[in-house]
Amino acid sequence: GMTADLQRLKPDVPMPKGLTIEEVKDEEGLRDWCSVMAQVFETPDYATDAMLRSYRAVGFGKDKPCMHYLVRMEGLPVGTSSAIFGGSAVTLANVASLSDFRRQGIGSAATVAPLVEAKSRGYRLGTLAAYNMGRGVYQGLGFVERCQMGIYIWSNK
Repeated sequence: GMTADLQRLKPDVPMPKGLTIEEVKDEEGLRDWCSVMAQVFETPDYATDAMLRSYRAVGFGKDKPCMHYLVRMEGLPVGTSSAIFGGSAVTLANVASLSDFRRQGIGSAATVAPLVEAKSRGYRLGTLAAYNMGRGVYQGLGFVERCQMGIYIWSNK
């Protein structure tokens, strides 16, 4: 688990040429977002469909408790992130990039976009749960490790 003081956020991260970050605002964007998530996390179709239905039910827009971001490289969906707004902190989740596009700054860009939005809303604290792969990226943006957590995944295999 990591936290960051959003007042100290380093929003100017280098972005590769051709990279864009967009807020998911409609069904088409959400489908692209889910497609990237499914590829990165090797999510089975039934779980991807459930994710699509649940996020669709929450809706789109800055007035919602959750916003999703889609990162594109030359128009191709290659990365994702989400911000969950609540209480006194914003939680960053679903930071992912396709394996062929890693180590190009996509993770940093996908992390900063929701945090900039949170800061503009008056949030001062950002939280996230980091995998080892992303820890260095988050530390470079000002996140500090606060705890370690275990993840337990049930399988009927």
